[in-house]
Amino acid sequence: MRWSRVNLAKKFIIIKEALDRIEGYDGKTRLEFAKPKTEASIREIPIPDEVVQVLKAQKVHQAKYKLFFGSAYQDNDLVFAMPDAKPMEPRNVLKRQKNILRRAGLREEVRLHTIRHTFGTVLAQAGENPANIQKLMDHADVKTTLQTYCHSTMDDNRQRWIGLPVC
Repeated sequence: MRWSRVNLAKKFIIIKEALDRIEGYDGKTRLEFAKPKTEASIREIPIPDEVVQVLKAQKVHQAKYKLFFGSAYQDNDLVFAMPDAKPMEPRNVLKRQKNILRRAGLREEVRLHTIRHTFGTVLAQAGENPANIQKLMDHADVKTTLQTYCHSTMDDNRQRWIGLPVC
């Protein structure tokens, strides 16, 4: 995510690219920015006030690193980067995530994709419009959203309203 695609005043982020590991002709891999998998992946995502505050703090944090590193700071306009502004190595992000989960007393096997599913499920259970969830989750078809997340809402309602057991 790049700062140039974050609008803190209007509270949204524009998704236009992804950081991927690409294998070169020499067999070595490198990190490279590329377009997302589908055109539908290019989208605007609203962000809540809490996220705006975290991003503002991140901006201040990065400004301190920029002063510290001086000319060695490789400004790539990244919101989340290494202290010298180089892109974060995805493997290291996973290690950090496991450390955070362990300190929180949660299973280390929880993946970012699992957290994404939890987000979609919570939205569905809160009664969010499936079309909105579809856009936020970057599903090409609302049917995918309905099959993946909205069934949990129906199960909850079935149990709450008519006392049927959840399947």
